[in-house]
Order: sequence, then structure tokens, then C-alpha cells
Amino acid sequence: MTVARPWWHAHNAELEALTAEDRRWLPEDADLPTHVLQLLDAVEARFAAARTVADWADPHEDPATPGEHAEPREEEYSRVSHPERHLVVGERVQAWVDELVARGLAGREEVPPPRPAGPSEPPRSGDGWLLRPYLALDRVVVLRPHRAGALPLVLGQIGSEAVVVAAGSPAVELALLPDCGCDACDSGSAALLQEVDEAVLPVVDGSLRVRVTAEREQVASAGSARTASWARSDTRARRRALGRGAYEHAGPPWDPAWPVRRPSPFA
Repeated sequence: MTVARPWWHAHNAELEALTAEDRRWLPEDADLPTHVLQLLDAVEARFAAARTVADWADPHEDPATPGEHAEPREEEYSRVSHPERHLVVGERVQAWVDELVARGLAGREEVPPPRPAGPSEPPRSGDGWLLRPYLALDRVVVLRPHRAGALPLVLGQIGSEAVVVAAGSPAVELALLPDCGCDACDSGSAALLQEVDEAVLPVVDGSLRVRVTAEREQVASAGSARTASWARSDTRARRRALGRGAYEHAGPPWDPAWPVRRPSPFA
């Protein structure tokens, strides 16, 4: 049986295979440097030693044509066949926590969960969050880096089903993982674990830059950038919570020995 390379090594191998002409169009710092590869290898080793759920394949990928995906069936959108699989998200996050603390890069602190905003409430700040999460968090762990100016990593557990990844003080939510647990949105364990790594890594390696206003939220890291905006009615509600200013988060790498990875320009 062929064992797939971890996503970070596969990523660099794919870039190395590009022609010089194609590489001209890559974003700055697209390659993952050695210290990032070593960190991800260490996180993977901790995760592999402690995990309780086996890998599973993307159920929508066609084995005969790798990379091609079939459209989910309608009934898959209302079905969650294997909720226990989502334990891998919390286990991967725990591997990150254990590795970062063991390296002496941060201290771990458990803090009270914020009061959820609720789906019918307007956005609100408070409880250490720029905008309180809509979903109730059962447990919140903050990793506070020892390096001055580096961004804290905030991890909120939702039962055993999902994790909210946030950064900064006040905390800005970066990702809900998985963002949907239905069968239609299942892309296999490898894709889900990569999402966890890609949410946490920019906070730690110092490439994360976040800018939040009432009108939009912009998130950038080395090699990627995204922007979200809201309808006018939502913007008015967000302005009541945030005012008319801009909130920005950015910080250096947690390890002073690591070189700076520049974030992509905001989209």
C-alpha cells in the first residue's frame, strides 16, 4: 500500500515540479521553509501517537481518476453518518498545543467560554472576543506566546464535534472546523487535518494578518488571502458592535529564531 506524503511535503514537491515560468506567478513565501516542515513533522508525530480515529478516504473522490470528485447526493446534506470521526479535529489541535508548549514557545491557560451571541442576536463584542462566537463553546484554551508582540492562539471546543480557531486579543475567529459535519461536506480525514494545520500555523509562524471592520473581514497569511463582506443590514448591526474603526492583528513568529514569512496582500 502506498502511503501518501503529508500535505506539507506534497505542497513543496508540487512547487518544485513547476517550471521557472510558472513559479513566477506564485505568491511570495509560497514554499514552506525548513522550520515549518520540522514543526509540522513534530505535530504529526504527536498526533499519530495519540490519535483514536483512523484515517478515512474522501467518499466523493473517484478512485479511477484521482482529483476528480462526484457531486454529493441530495440526501447526504441532511445526514451525518460518522460524527465520531470529527474527534480527529480535537486530537490534532491537542497535538499542536502539546508541541508548542513542549518547545517552550507558549504557556497554556484555560479561560471561561464566552457567552454565545446566538443565531438571532446581532453581533456583539465581549468576553475577550472582538465578536462573540454564535455557537456555544464548552471549553476554551489560550496559548500565550512568550515572545513579546506575538499573537495568542485561542482554541474553543464544541463538544467532541468541532473546534473554533481564533487569534489575538480580543480574539478574532479564524475558522470553525469542521465548518459542516454532514456527509455531503465530508472530504476525508486528510483534508480536514490540513484545514486544522492551515488555521493554526499562520498564528504561530507570524504570517497572519487580520483586519476587521463593520463592512468586511480580511485575513491573510503566507501564500493566501481572503475577504468576507456582509449585506447592508448585517453591516449596520456589526457597526453597532465595532464602531467605525478597524481592528488589526499581526505579530512576529513565536520563535525568535524563525525568519519572518510575509502575508499575501489582502484580496
